[in-house]
Amino acid sequence: MLAQLAPYDIALATPRAVRDAVYHHFAPVLARGAVETLAMRRPAQSARMYGPRWQRLSFIAGATALMLALLLAPSETVRGVTLLLGVVFVPVIGLRAVAAYGLMRQTEDTAPQSRVPDADLPTYTILAPLFREAHMLPSLVHALRQLDWPAAKLDIKLILEATDRETVAAARALSLPGNVEIVVVPVSARAPNRRR
Repeated sequence: MLAQLAPYDIALATPRAVRDAVYHHFAPVLARGAVETLAMRRPAQSARMYGPRWQRLSFIAGATALMLALLLAPSETVRGVTLLLGVVFVPVIGLRAVAAYGLMRQTEDTAPQSRVPDADLPTYTILAPLFREAHMLPSLVHALRQLDWPAAKLDIKLILEATDRETVAAARALSLPGNVEIVVVPVSARAPNRRR
């Protein structure tokens, strides 16, 4: 059996090193997939499209009507818009007031809920995109470690851009727990504009 393996190179590597090698090797394919897959499979849910034509026309017509109304009858238009916004926001304010009143009426002897066993808790994935924020990494990782959630049920991904070498180097220099993964997003000409 071992003689059959002789022509192959075998190496031991950590899961993180294997992931890094896969990301590096397939970077162009992964970038293209991340940028184009949603637009190809579900164009209505993609931000690449500006929405159906009727939505764009409705928005333009509504904005035009509002501007025209402001020009022709400014005070009546402002009153109407204020009334419309009041219809939306007053019920929300009322609901918050009722909730606040309910919290104030709670007695201190209200029995606290029992803790859910760790095994019954769901796994949460936290995506933390960072760009030119190497100085924030230590405090961010510290804050993520302080979360009141079992580490085995937290899947934390630090999403970094390949062009941001300083943040990538700072992240790799940290002693990260096993549930934190560094994901370096490759450069893609078709990617949407990111904050700069």
